[in-house]
Amino acid sequence: MIQFIPILAEVADKEPSLTAIWGSAAFFCLIGFLLQRWRRVAGFAVLPLAGAWAWAIFQELHDAYVGPAILQELGRGYVAHAYIAAMVPFILVTVGFWKKRNASTRNIR
Repeated sequence: MIQFIPILAEVADKEPSLTAIWGSAAFFCLIGFLLQRWRRVAGFAVLPLAGAWAWAIFQELHDAYVGPAILQELGRGYVAHAYIAAMVPFILVTVGFWKKRNASTRNIR
């Protein structure tokens, strides 16, 4: 088995770590949650920023030269985590909006 040596990495040292990617996703989720606690639709205000961040990740992974190097150096796990972390803020804000909407309609009855 070949061990990964970070000194020989050409792309991996320039990419954000999984901790940074998941930290950014958690930040967008937290801001969306706090905004939804204030106003139900205010949580959607964080989505353009999360969209720009997700677009930057997708652009990097789908680049003709950098994408295969990321896959070779960091592996499929990194790519899968990046995709999932980029989608989590959209899913949680949408679910939070739907749940809060259902909770508010139950109180009316």
